[in-house]
Amino acid sequence: MGVKDCLECRIEYVIWSNEANGYAVCEMSNDDIGDFIGVGILPFINAGDKIRAEGTWETHIEYGEQFKIDFYEKIRLENEEDIFLYLSSGAVRGIGESTAKKIIDVFGGESLNVMRDEPLKLAEIKGISEKKAIEIHDDFMRQQGVSDIVIFLNRYGINSSAAYKIYKEYGENAVEKIKGNPYSLCYDIDGIGFKTVDKMAEKIGVFKNSKERICAGISYVLSLAAGNGHTYMEKETLAEETARFLEVETEAVYDAFLKMTVESDIRIDKQGDETRVYLPPYYIAERGVASYISHLSRQPVRVNKKQLKEEIDEIEADMGITFAEKQREAIEGAVINGVMIITGGPGTGKTTIIRAIIALMKRKKMKIALAAPTGRAAKRMTQMCNMDAKTIHRLLEIEAGTAEGKWVFSRNDSNPLTADVIIIDEMSMVDVLLMYHLLKAVKSGARIIMVGDADQLPSVGAGCVLKDLLMSERLKTIRLDEIFRQAEKSMIVVNAHRINSGKMPEFTGRESDFFMLSRQGRSEGVKEITDLCVNRLPKFLKSADPVNDIQILTPVKRGEAGVEALNRVMQQELNPPSKNKKEIARFVYTLREGDKVMQTKNNYDIDWEREDGSKGGGIYNGDIGFISKLCMQEGYAEIIFDGEKKVKYPFDLLKDIDLAYAMTVHKSQGSEFEAVVLPLYPMHEMLMTRHLLYTAVTRAKSLVVIVGRADVLSAMVKNDSEDKRLSGLCEAVKKAFEGNEEPF
Repeated sequence: MGVKDCLECRIEYVIWSNEANGYAVCEMSNDDIGDFIGVGILPFINAGDKIRAEGTWETHIEYGEQFKIDFYEKIRLENEEDIFLYLSSGAVRGIGESTAKKIIDVFGGESLNVMRDEPLKLAEIKGISEKKAIEIHDDFMRQQGVSDIVIFLNRYGINSSAAYKIYKEYGENAVEKIKGNPYSLCYDIDGIGFKTVDKMAEKIGVFKNSKERICAGISYVLSLAAGNGHTYMEKETLAEETARFLEVETEAVYDAFLKMTVESDIRIDKQGDETRVYLPPYYIAERGVASYISHLSRQPVRVNKKQLKEEIDEIEADMGITFAEKQREAIEGAVINGVMIITGGPGTGKTTIIRAIIALMKRKKMKIALAAPTGRAAKRMTQMCNMDAKTIHRLLEIEAGTAEGKWVFSRNDSNPLTADVIIIDEMSMVDVLLMYHLLKAVKSGARIIMVGDADQLPSVGAGCVLKDLLMSERLKTIRLDEIFRQAEKSMIVVNAHRINSGKMPEFTGRESDFFMLSRQGRSEGVKEITDLCVNRLPKFLKSADPVNDIQILTPVKRGEAGVEALNRVMQQELNPPSKNKKEIARFVYTLREGDKVMQTKNNYDIDWEREDGSKGGGIYNGDIGFISKLCMQEGYAEIIFDGEKKVKYPFDLLKDIDLAYAMTVHKSQGSEFEAVVLPLYPMHEMLMTRHLLYTAVTRAKSLVVIVGRADVLSAMVKNDSEDKRLSGLCEAVKKAFEGNEEPF
């Protein structure tokens, strides 16, 4: 850890700055310690500024000692020399070195006061018109306003990075808006949570039982529920949990319900004796999905069945295979039905069906779109189908500046997709909000085919769309349960199906692709995993790359056999410190050139470029890459994703980057790895489930090695329970098909 310090210093020179996020690298000076380098989120900082800065001294491997600034405030300039340096730096639009000298010559140490309070006096100076004087005043006040916002928020524990976000959202009136209702920050600013705002509100003087606080608390508890997969909460449960969390009376929460209902901040849905409370986006999404699905399913489709049979026969011949009965039924169903679901485990022929459907639709001159929820799943779909597949976000043309969960898409009901057939893979990962936006963009008369494995873990986002649609029993569904002959040779496929049916996996010896190494203690297990990944498995898999081809998947984040500890161990083994490699300490990990890393949050705005010069945008949750270089002076990391997409990451965005030698099973969804190493030790009962084990096993292409305890494996196989997600989609779909739901 670096040494914390608080300094009064002057900005001598701004070496580099990023206007988009406020990050800057500056040469600074202090009367006691002389010149030094300061880095951090320093919006609107300029040469000549004097600041009071709090931060930490850190020693960088290449650039030496630097002062990393967490909080700062500008100090009023009164010395003529300082004012001249500030104005001549170009800090204020319309003032250069010559104009700065004229202003100082006339107004001296009062120059900044004149610019602020009596700007028309500037017009007394030759070359400054009244219009220019007002423009100088406006730009100067804009900068002062930002400085005031930063100082105000720093006082309440909100750092400069968050303060800059708030300024960009609220503008120069941010302080007044926040004082009026600090809880507006919870709704409007991505990354600022209720607890942070609640502490600030208490210091500002907001009463504990104020309506604004209770309403924000209700929204916060509902958002926590959404983070756990629920689209709603039962009203009494919500009231009790909110009252307990806020330490207020339950009656006060019920009063706030009324206010929020009237103002449409929550939506109420009565289902029999149960009263459900929704955040509006989830209520709208559930009913929207139901309505669109119902509409698309009812579109009339005319089919010449004899011709269709002949076309499928020809495709069968072209592909050199004989379709099983259910495969043929699925291929026919894609033509006959407006909406169809294909579900099944590994080795049951889902990919074959997709490829056949693509071939059939191409014969019919229909425009086809392929998509998946994540970048890795889309890349895998592209490879399997030999046709470009996109993430659903890219398919819908997500717009720049979109915050996570506040999506804005160019493709919608006013500007629908042109595709006649849309095939979505890995449907188990699609949450209700994304499904709603997708269906909004499907043109009337188009076909949508959903492919997925309903027995995998549900989506990270709220809802359980695939399961709810299956449970509604209103859509044409093909359930694949036959393992094909070529897949029967793989114990990965065989054991995946055994696990899914509640049977222990079989271990058939040295020639197998599925092993278990019994290691009772976690320390012993970690040593075994390290040796496997670094030494034995690369040889067993015939020169496999230990970084690219072998993936550790673990159910847990923390603990000796958790993601964080395993990542540190594997980083030390596979990419140890070196004088030839730069590194930077960030959040949980130290990141180093050459590290395998993963994006942990969708970033729709970041740009990437390939070696051939082609460009694009967007890096998504779960995308894996490697740090090619760290540019310390410029303040960014260069990361190459999927072996081809080069991205420049400002250091403040590295909060969304984790090491990826090990990852959680949840994060691995939609991915496929040559070999999977899975540590299994006692953990929270919520994680010891058959679905999690099944998901982990089905991520492997060529090899699975379980390291750990047989009793944990057995307990997971036996445990068919899963956290019940509160979702109203199934009932909404049934109502929509019965005509009892208002159309969207």
